[in-house]
Amino acid sequence: DQCGHKSKRRDNLTIHIESQHEGIRYNCDQCEYKAKTKANLSQHKADHRGIQYKCDQCVFKSTRKNYLNQHIKRFHENFYYNCDQCGYKTKRTDNFTIHIESHHEGIRYNYNHCEYKATSKSNIKQHKSSKHEGIRYKCDQCESKVTRKRDLKRHINSWHKIIIN
Repeated sequence: DQCGHKSKRRDNLTIHIESQHEGIRYNCDQCEYKAKTKANLSQHKADHRGIQYKCDQCVFKSTRKNYLNQHIKRFHENFYYNCDQCGYKTKRTDNFTIHIESHHEGIRYNYNHCEYKATSKSNIKQHKSSKHEGIRYKCDQCESKVTRKRDLKRHINSWHKIIIN
């Protein structure tokens, strides 16, 4: 009851309370990384070990098997997550989850410092950095300033014809 967070599983609620309200972090013993969950720390440590999962259809490789599986579904299979309530479809599981939560379950995330509400946590972070912290990304080719890195890449690609990955 400390915030508006909802979860269908008790363990996810426990993780939320520990990481968001109690500030519990799990420290990496090889770098400065601090994880919110033991599972995230374990995934992070795999990055240090340099374990590589390689796609057998292209040059993609990852330190995480689930990233490889997502890559294969997204780029090499004609796979979509289909919403059975409205026909929305996407290749990305995170977009599908956000769609269900925001459009069909009515979940909104509140920002504690103003009245702003968002359909995803990433939109809350974006709002905070652009509206409250004044973060802007300046184009080095002109005077344009934007609030998101991806918008700066898009600007440079379209206005200056420089391809940035």
